Amino acid sequence: MNFTLYPNKFYHLTCVSQQNTKFFIQEKNYIFFLEKYFYYLQPIAETFAYCLLPESIDLLIKTKPEKEFLSFFNFEVNKNNSSFYNKFITKYINKQFDNLFSDYENEYSQIFGNKNIFSNANIKTESIKDTKIFINTLKKIHLKPVENKLVEKIEKWEFSSYNSFFLETEPQIKIKTIIDYFKNIYNFRDFHNS
Repeated sequence: MNFTLYPNKFYHLTCVSQQNTKFFIQEKNYIFFLEKYFYYLQPIAETFAYCLLPESIDLLIKTKPEKEFLSFFNFEVNKNNSSFYNKFITKYINKQFDNLFSDYENEYSQIFGNKNIFSNANIKTESIKDTKIFINTLKKIHLKPVENKLVEKIEKWEFSSYNSFFLETEPQIKIKTIIDYFKNIYNFRDFHNS
């Protein structure tokens, strides 16, 4: 992939298809992608929001801190090897994304025959450095299905984390952290509707 993510950082990752290629054609494509997403990314990042559209993917994540990776790999830290570990951790984070996209492409190609749906995709990462940008990005991600005229109401789009905040159906999403910020679920809903 053509991006690099580092430990202990907030990111908005956007993947937009090119040449009218759809990432998701059938409902089972969305479900398979989410299964693989949580399988590969739960060990390396916390997920705050996602939205999967036929031609785009949006993720709001925070990569885990270095010490969690060091503990996971049983590394002992000292000043002489910290540079090596930083490079190793960064490569591992990015390898997990490569694995996700590769697994999904393999499944997709078996069904639809197109083997390189992500190779021509426009993938961007934006580092999120303050709370206001983080919260506005969360809203932007959740509103994408409405803005793209796929649904009229935000809660009608099935492949977004938005409904998870009300149903608490996805323990992988950092629901409590977000709701705590808004103080309650009603403020969260009102913010999205404002």
